Amino acid sequence: MSNSKSLIPYLLLMALTSFVLPVYAQSDKEGTDEIGTLNPPSFSSQNYKERIAQFPERLGIICFEAYMLDKSGDHLEALKFLETCAEHGNVASMIYIASIYENGTKHIPIDYKKSAYWLKRGADTPDKDGSSSLAEYHYGIALSKGCGVEKDLKAAQFYLEKAARNGNIGAADFLKKYILPSNELVAVPVSHTPN
Repeated sequence: MSNSKSLIPYLLLMALTSFVLPVYAQSDKEGTDEIGTLNPPSFSSQNYKERIAQFPERLGIICFEAYMLDKSGDHLEALKFLETCAEHGNVASMIYIASIYENGTKHIPIDYKKSAYWLKRGADTPDKDGSSSLAEYHYGIALSKGCGVEKDLKAAQFYLEKAARNGNIGAADFLKKYILPSNELVAVPVSHTPN
């Protein structure tokens, strides 16, 4: 008799999870309310586009999920999602796209021109979280080495100085070590963008 009493909690739990919870979960049309969808049915780029449209103030958090998609091996879907985020001005996504093209994946070939394109977009897009200074830094390095773009030390100096003024210590170090032999930063107005 004592064995049957110890089974009662487990049987109740099984009944709850088998019958009651599925009915409850279906009662609210996939759990959608004013704050979003609980456990969305798909993690497709279309689902993310809809979430970004519905909650533009959560752009950064929603776009971070693209990183997890990429790390799970769904590189093509992650790239589509990141491009959506980039089109909404998310500079961190632009940098991540550049990284995908710089390193390539099983289904996405290395493409330094596309990488440089996305770095430049990030470098020329103002943001509040400091990601544009990271894009300025990496685009400046690409320009200094001619990686995906024509080598242009003057433009490289412009972007690296801009990144350094925006607090990127690596940019200041790179300038001192590789671009400016005198170790003096040359003032370039931020409003001037080289061709």
